Amino acid sequence: MGIATSGPLVGRLAELAVLNPAIARAANGSVQVVAISGEGGIGKSRLALEGVRSAEARAFRTLESAAGRLQRDLSYAPIVEALRPLIAEAALVDGLSDLARLFDGIRVPPLVALGDPGLERTRMFEAVRVLIERAAIRMPVTILIDDVHWADPGTLALLHYVVRGLTRRRCLFLLTYRADEASDELRELLSALQRAETLTLIELAGLEAAEVEDLAETLLDDPAPLALRDMLVRRSGGVPLFVRAIVQQLIETGALFRSSGRWVLGAGAAAEVPALVSTLLRGKIEVLSRTARQVLDLLAVSGGVAEHILLSDVADDIVEGIIELRAAGLVAEDTEESELSYRVVHPVLAEVAYDMLPLIVKRQLHAQLAQAVERRRPDDVRLLAAHVRAAGAQVDAAHALDVLTLATRADLARLAGDEACANAGTGLDLARRLSRRDNVDELAGAYAEACELAGRVEDALSAWVAAADSTTDPQAKARRLTRGAVVAWDLGRFVDANQLLDAADRALADVTACPENVEVEEVRVRFAARSTDLAGLDQSIARLAALGRATGSSGSRAAMVYAQVLRAQTTGRYIDGLGLAHELTALARNEESVLVGEALLRPLSAIYWCWGDLTAARASAEEGIRLARQSGVPALEILHHVLLAIVEVVAGDWAAVLRRTFDDLGLAQRVGVARGAAFALATQGLVFVRRGRLDEAADRVSEARRLFGRWSAADRHVFGVVDLVEGMIALARNDVDHAVAIANNAAHNPTFAPLALAFLGEAQATAGDMEAVQHTAARLAALGPGAPYPAALAAWLSGLAAGARRDPPRAVDALDQLDSAIAGFADLGIPYEEAVARVDRALVRRAAGDPADAVAGDVYGALEVLDRLEAKPQADRARAVLRQLGRRPPSASGDHEERRLSVREEEVARLVAQGLSNAQIGERLFISTRTVGAHLQHIYRRLELPSRAALIRYVLEEAPTAEVTSRGGPDR
Repeated sequence: MGIATSGPLVGRLAELAVLNPAIARAANGSVQVVAISGEGGIGKSRLALEGVRSAEARAFRTLESAAGRLQRDLSYAPIVEALRPLIAEAALVDGLSDLARLFDGIRVPPLVALGDPGLERTRMFEAVRVLIERAAIRMPVTILIDDVHWADPGTLALLHYVVRGLTRRRCLFLLTYRADEASDELRELLSALQRAETLTLIELAGLEAAEVEDLAETLLDDPAPLALRDMLVRRSGGVPLFVRAIVQQLIETGALFRSSGRWVLGAGAAAEVPALVSTLLRGKIEVLSRTARQVLDLLAVSGGVAEHILLSDVADDIVEGIIELRAAGLVAEDTEESELSYRVVHPVLAEVAYDMLPLIVKRQLHAQLAQAVERRRPDDVRLLAAHVRAAGAQVDAAHALDVLTLATRADLARLAGDEACANAGTGLDLARRLSRRDNVDELAGAYAEACELAGRVEDALSAWVAAADSTTDPQAKARRLTRGAVVAWDLGRFVDANQLLDAADRALADVTACPENVEVEEVRVRFAARSTDLAGLDQSIARLAALGRATGSSGSRAAMVYAQVLRAQTTGRYIDGLGLAHELTALARNEESVLVGEALLRPLSAIYWCWGDLTAARASAEEGIRLARQSGVPALEILHHVLLAIVEVVAGDWAAVLRRTFDDLGLAQRVGVARGAAFALATQGLVFVRRGRLDEAADRVSEARRLFGRWSAADRHVFGVVDLVEGMIALARNDVDHAVAIANNAAHNPTFAPLALAFLGEAQATAGDMEAVQHTAARLAALGPGAPYPAALAAWLSGLAAGARRDPPRAVDALDQLDSAIAGFADLGIPYEEAVARVDRALVRRAAGDPADAVAGDVYGALEVLDRLEAKPQADRARAVLRQLGRRPPSASGDHEERRLSVREEEVARLVAQGLSNAQIGERLFISTRTVGAHLQHIYRRLELPSRAALIRYVLEEAPTAEVTSRGGPDR
């Protein structure tokens, strides 16, 4: 059946509700014909195959064939192909001499020439009918003929004769065809069968958006990224073949790739129509009449959608072409506010038609449509610019530049980054060619801004540098160099970033103190804080104070407050930062530039987190996200999202952390912000370590280093967290010395100092250095000062150190400290640390001789929290403590979830138990043999089984029947 039948059936519930009753009627002895129609690639063959499987489940025998475009002149070819398996059975052909007119080499009496071609044809038809009837008496028969629209007239006539003669037989005929290519004979056949009440018609339309998303997820065997889902819904028109072809091409070209265990859609994806789709659509286009083709070309040049008023302004008569295109199912009509417009049914159809046009023709049509827009829609600068841009030299260059400049301004005002890039880029080339300096200056800056809006970060960097070179205004030059410096830092090019700031300072050397001086210094503050350069931070604060006195601007005050908050974060004087919180928030909201406003909030979110005010930290991060979205620059959202994810780590909402950071990672990869991607990876690593998924955590660290590792020394805000995760992995793997060494380095990271110092103390305690633990606890207690989160962590470490001394006075001190830690964590809403501290307190109490019953209560409560969080290492420790207390720990709800297989894994496991090989399983489930092997390895790990034989025993003897049935077991 080819590619159309490959893969799973997605959606089509309504169609199956029609198909299955027809199969049931055939099974009950009433011949049935099911004709499935639809355009190429819509899934006709796949639905027919599902019908075959349903029939086979009722003990039907399947005979199948396909008509072909190149076999139209081969009489009865589909019938010969379908019935060939019956000819080998002597009892079925016995006495049917006239079958020799169709088949060679069969053992039947010699043919007798009747001298009447019509009678000979009738006898041949009757022989075929008897052959099928004999087969159907033995067992029900399904005959599938794919693409019957290409069948010769003789085949269609024979089908009509046979169906009429098998009225009371258990026969099912499945036919698939394209309605737009159906011959008169096929239409006549369907009409006759419909009158005889033996026909069921099923017309397939495109999949719904949700079904397209389901198909993408099934093809990838994993969740599809949001950007891919949106693209497939937009470009495929709901045609399953198109969805498969686009996904396959994206994977083959590397535009769709795996990152951190998930699929990620890279930048610039979907620029090309897959060859299979292009071939299919070209065939539809090439058979059109000249008139219809002209209209389709105009629609293609219009991007697939155009108003009637514009098309009629260019073409003399479009009605005839529209009628033909509608009849072919290629174009639909829309009416909005009484305006008639046309659109191609599939977006890729317009792309293919456009690609088929010679370049000069494209440009001429764009120029004609540009004139039509100016006449009929003069205020639609967006549409006008699109045609002017593509018309090239067919439009006067000076006029084109004026149009593109206006369009660029409008694009930037509505934050349309991609369109602004296209219009500004083309306009900039024209302005340089025409030596229009004012336009060059404006469009160079606009192009750089547009690249940032569009998420084209690499292009934005070079564009800002070029824009700075294009202007003679020192303040504009400084602004552009400063913007470039920020982009360079986010790309990890720290040397370039600082050099651009130096160039901005030089540009302002002869200018009286101005807002641009403040902007440069504010960015220096950011860079110094990220590098933990306290001396550089102090120098910038002093310069900002001087600028404030010289300018008296609100911008200088905002930059000063921002710098002071960053200093408070860097030095651990959180209370100083919180004293400025209200002013900084107000400045961020009132700041004219949302780019500046969102940046002001980043350190505030971190300080709230370090203090332990998770509610305020969440609110600050969400406000940063709101401002970032206002800016229209997608990259700016990432760091605020990651800050929010860090809050959720501490708050114990780990599922939300993974959901958020997977989305952030996809966005960061797509727009090329390595810094954001590394931060998201490190945050995922924190969760995976706490859940005991060390290999996945290590993968995150490796990828972060691959993306951003060469700049690890220059941006400790990001890599302090990456180092922290690496140290946690080392400690979990009992590489204690390495963990302590990493922890000592990570503890100097100011961004999340409480977490880093707490881990250092934990590593020191594991190494048995309790004096060092007490020193680290003192460092934690000094943060804030008086910050409740560090104070609770400090009390926890002090409790560990005191409890390790094993003497009664120390036990009392340890219990006091651990009580304080538990109360602190509870007040702050920090469940994981509270649960861990409860288990630690239980151990101290047990060592001090407290009754087992009293001690166990602490552990049971902690275990419930740890199981809910799926924090397996600490949950295992809690269970071990309960066993030491002589108590039977409850089974982990997470154990059941961890051992539960996905629906696809259950299917693989059941088929293994039935004795199928990997290749056979792949064929049955429409997946590759390699994918089957990957599923089996996952199953072995989840179920902790050593071999295929053990898996078979598990399925046959141990698998919980209720669970299998509820999740769609053998009866599904």
